[in-house]
Amino acid sequence: WIILILFPRWVSMAELWTFTRLDSIAAGCLMGVLAQDPFWRNRLNRIANFWPLTLMTLFGSLFACTTSTKILLGVGYSMNSLCLAVLVWTAVRKSPNWLNRPILCNIGVGSYSLYLWQQIFLNPRVDSFWTAFPQNLAFAGLAAWISYQYVELPFLRLKERTRTIPQHEIPQELPTFHKLSAERETVSSI
Repeated sequence: WIILILFPRWVSMAELWTFTRLDSIAAGCLMGVLAQDPFWRNRLNRIANFWPLTLMTLFGSLFACTTSTKILLGVGYSMNSLCLAVLVWTAVRKSPNWLNRPILCNIGVGSYSLYLWQQIFLNPRVDSFWTAFPQNLAFAGLAAWISYQYVELPFLRLKERTRTIPQHEIPQELPTFHKLSAERETVSSI
């Protein structure tokens, strides 16, 4: 806030700064930490029952963020990140059947590549053929597909070839912090 008050001309760039976007990373990390504890897993599962309210809160927050950059930077990113974390938890724990349709699964597989390349073609501040609708969507999709086919897939294959732990030995559920700390105490006492 101090930077935005002292340098108002930087407001338009503030949304691209890492420290203004850390809420998104922190919400995901918080969800991962809380998911380790059965108490918090139960709470998250109960919160997931209110996903329609969470979705309405997210839409309300997104609308409010379009009215003011101060709202966006002040509470918008935090609110949006928390809402998205709850919705992701809900999708994982109470996955509706339509999320498993092949087209959505393919979008999910390619989402990281799309995340990497979308900014080039979906930048509203650049007025060019590459960023104009609707071809910008096709270009972003094509770049994501090429990236997935020629960068991501080869690394995934390499990972499988160099795996040191057989797939069947990888635990499906992560141990809780309590189990880890007990194991550390046992090891440190030896």
